[in-house]
Amino acid sequence: MEEQVLSLYRSGKSLREISRQLGVNFSTVRNIVWRNGELKQSAPRKFDEEKKAKAIELFEQGVSMQAISREIGINNNTISMYLREQGIDTFKHNRKHSLNENVFDIIDTEEKAYWLGFLSADGSVQARTKNGKTVSSYILELGLKADDKHHLEKLCDFLDISREIIKYRKSTNSYRVFVSSTALCKRLIELGLTPNKTYSLKLNENVLNSSLARHYLRGLFDGDGHISKNKYQISITSASLDVLDCVNKHFSEYLQTSYMPYRYRKNSNAIQLRYRVQDSIKILRYLYEDATIFLDRKHELAIAHLSRRRSRDRAVEGENR
Repeated sequence: MEEQVLSLYRSGKSLREISRQLGVNFSTVRNIVWRNGELKQSAPRKFDEEKKAKAIELFEQGVSMQAISREIGINNNTISMYLREQGIDTFKHNRKHSLNENVFDIIDTEEKAYWLGFLSADGSVQARTKNGKTVSSYILELGLKADDKHHLEKLCDFLDISREIIKYRKSTNSYRVFVSSTALCKRLIELGLTPNKTYSLKLNENVLNSSLARHYLRGLFDGDGHISKNKYQISITSASLDVLDCVNKHFSEYLQTSYMPYRYRKNSNAIQLRYRVQDSIKILRYLYEDATIFLDRKHELAIAHLSRRRSRDRAVEGENR
């Protein structure tokens, strides 16, 4: 049989053709040819500009990586790497759910400003890794405690993505969403939500100086702010001094609040910005009155504080008449 294999191979037959003709396993045929030193190394296929353009065209049409590989004769890993280098999200065809990737292209509504602020506080943009190496595609992650699951549902509705992506994590009693979208994440990075943002987060000045600023800051406050249950006081905690400076400056200019000193927490990189009662009431009124999108529990507490404060002020006015 070995002579038959070699004879057919020398006549120009491919290994696959010999395997089928003789009814012999492909590996056996290949080993015979290799053992006799006659295995020809195929010339590497050139991934030229024409094939690169074709790969992009086919991928954007929804053709799978394997099908593209067969079509242009280039290894699918090579194609995938090239597409990622061009900034193309190679995971998008694997996404099981629809998604509005362009929702943050223009910040022109209360919802968009709010979610940008909230994601800036509690969201995370991460570069994907493969075999321990970073690849040029990104994923958005947001996790909240179990009591706030409904807020994740609101986010899914805003992004026009199925609520099925919300997953429970028993170890932390929390719910999380992971959104694979390089286009969405790159836009968020442009808007200030950088990867590993703990110290690098920047508030977007265009939004902060627009009529949507209070919605943007409400999102930030819902993520990083605190409302005292027993006192009319609020605080905001962040590891970014730049963020707190922007917040402090905005409230000072727009609401005439006192410019407050910061409190540096011991054994922590966190910095806290606290406000006195009178200023806290101004800020809560500014952030939450007539708002349509918010973290339910914080909105409830804010409105309750404002209502009690209003009743108290009326009582004091009545006594002074």
